Amino acid sequence: MKNLKLHHVIYIGLLLFLGNSLLGSLRLFLKAQDSLQAAQLHLESESRKNTELHNELVLAGKQIYIERVARDTLGLAHSNEVVFILPPASEVKKLSPRLVFVNSKADTEKKIPHWKEWLNLFE
Repeated sequence: MKNLKLHHVIYIGLLLFLGNSLLGSLRLFLKAQDSLQAAQLHLESESRKNTELHNELVLAGKQIYIERVARDTLGLAHSNEVVFILPPASEVKKLSPRLVFVNSKADTEKKIPHWKEWLNLFE
């Protein structure tokens, strides 16, 4: 009887040890799988960047690319061109006149002519 209980305790202990070992291995496997997916995403991102850089390198020797870099980066232009420097879009929006909706005749009489709105804008 004591011998049978001892065998049961040993079997249960062995099963618990194997179960714990199996769960630990499963956790390690899932972590490795997550790391592999992250590495694959990083590889795809780097491959896209590599392709873009390769395309830029191919374009770098062409005249169109050289002109674009001279215009955008260095601010250069041809001798017969006129360069306009505009403020940022947020500033342009602040300067633009607002739309005024007319609902009645009284509003039409109070409405300021467009030329006067522009004149007031630049005063």
